[in-house]
Order: sequence, then structure tokens, then C-alpha cells
Amino acid sequence: MNYIKKIIPVFLIVIGLLSCIEEKPWSEDFDIDYPVSSISSVSPMSQAIGGEVTISGANLEHVLVVRIGNAECTITSQSAGSITFTVSDFAQTNYVSVENLYMREFVYDEAMFKVQ
Repeated sequence: MNYIKKIIPVFLIVIGLLSCIEEKPWSEDFDIDYPVSSISSVSPMSQAIGGEVTISGANLEHVLVVRIGNAECTITSQSAGSITFTVSDFAQTNYVSVENLYMREFVYDEAMFKVQ
């Protein structure tokens, strides 16, 4: 009986100290930082349907889709720093955007791309 009386206070102290440990939120160490493709320039800012346009930026090697507004354009060449695409038949004057394989989208909204 004396043995139990000595263990109970020690047990309660240990439990009290363990309950004071600060835990990290569940997802803090498990978040994956997928890269976002970004556009720094579009050249030329005006082009006819079927014409070629070059985008410069970062993380462009992961881009799957280039759009002018909602019109998807055909990518003709691609690297980490630039993409060349052909203006779609359905394109209208609007912003240029890219979407990468991680489903992350970047819209170049510094100026509207004009379809001639």
C-alpha cells in the first residue's frame, strides 16, 4: 500500500509534464510545396491567330497548358525559362495564363494580350 502511495504522485507529475508539451499542427511537417510557374514577360503583346508568342518566366518546364482567356493554345517549344506557343483560333483579347502539372495557375495580368 505504501508503494502505491509513492507511485501515484510521481505518475501524476509525469502525466502533468507530458501534457504541457506543445504539439505542431498535424500538417505542418507534411505540406508539399509544389512550384508555381510564373510569367515575367510576354512578347509580342499583340499577335494574329496562328502567330507565335513567347513567354519568359520561371518554372515553365512544368507547364501543361497556356491560355489566352479561356482559349487553350498549342505549345510549340518549352524550357525552364521560356515557352513559345501558337495563338488559338478561339482566342480573344484577354490575359495570358499558364497551368502546370500540379494544377497551379499563374495569370500574367500586367497587360492584356491583344489578338489581331
